[in-house]
Amino acid sequence: MTRTTLFAAATLALAWNVAACSPTPVEVRTGGANHGAVATKKTFSFGTLTATMNGFAEGEATAEVNQRAKAEVVAALKSKGYEEATDGDLTVYIASGTRRILEDRSVAVMRMGASQTTDTQHGLALDIMEKGSRKPLYHSDVRYDADAKEVEPDKVRKAVEELVSKLPPAGANELIR
Repeated sequence: MTRTTLFAAATLALAWNVAACSPTPVEVRTGGANHGAVATKKTFSFGTLTATMNGFAEGEATAEVNQRAKAEVVAALKSKGYEEATDGDLTVYIASGTRRILEDRSVAVMRMGASQTTDTQHGLALDIMEKGSRKPLYHSDVRYDADAKEVEPDKVRKAVEELVSKLPPAGANELIR
């Protein structure tokens, strides 16, 4: 092996090891047809909770994560001025799930003793639709690293905070008029 090849392999190995040791940030995606339309509504209720988020599987903790997330979503929506009702103007759906992430290492790095690693990632999604028309008004989903078998309440709370971070407060459109 030439010096250049050896140097390149060592640099690559160092980069992979640094990346493997760095904490993975929470990844948040938010989208919606009309976030402002949500703010014209003041009440919400929950639709049937979906067991798993697209691209994720039901894990040992999925049902408990959904229940904890529901309680956190209620608190977050109330803090934004929305009120929970039996038949609200908005229908809220929550989905979650777990998936294993395999970090594929290059052959050169593997020859130097580095192995492949597997991490567990949880996903949590929030969809808000207009009652009756079922028109989608708000969508947000979060991915975060977590234990595969246990619910971590602080991570669920922080994930929900991220899910609702771009949701306007109830009555926000009335303030603009």
